[in-house]
Amino acid sequence: MPLIIRVDGDLRLKALRDILESKSVKRGIDLRTYDWGKAEAAGGDTLRVHVKLRKGLDDVAAKKIAKFIRDTFPKVKTQIQGEAVRVTGKSRDELQEVMTSLKDLDVERPLQFENYR
Repeated sequence: MPLIIRVDGDLRLKALRDILESKSVKRGIDLRTYDWGKAEAAGGDTLRVHVKLRKGLDDVAAKKIAKFIRDTFPKVKTQIQGEAVRVTGKSRDELQEVMTSLKDLDVERPLQFENYR
C-alpha cells in the first residue's frame, strides 16, 4: 500500500520530501526504500504523489545477486526464497566475504543481512 501525499504546491512537495528523507536518515532507513512517483494534479492547486515503500527483492534483483554470488564464490550455495536470497556455506569467513562483496554491488535496493551461521 503506497503513501499518498497531497500538497498545495511544488515547493511544499520538495519541502515535505526533504523532511521525510531527513527523518528517515535519522532513523537509519535507507533512502532507496522509497519509490517516488510523479506529481500529478489533484484538483485546484494541489498535487498528489504516490510513494511506494519497497520491501524485499524483486525477481530481477534476486537473480542478479544470486548469479553474482555463484560466479564469484563457487563454494557457497544460493537459493531464492520469495523476496530474499539465502546463502549457505561451510565457513563463516566465506559468508562474511559474500556480505562485504554485496555491499559494493550496485543494486537499486538496500540490502539487509540476517542470521549467518
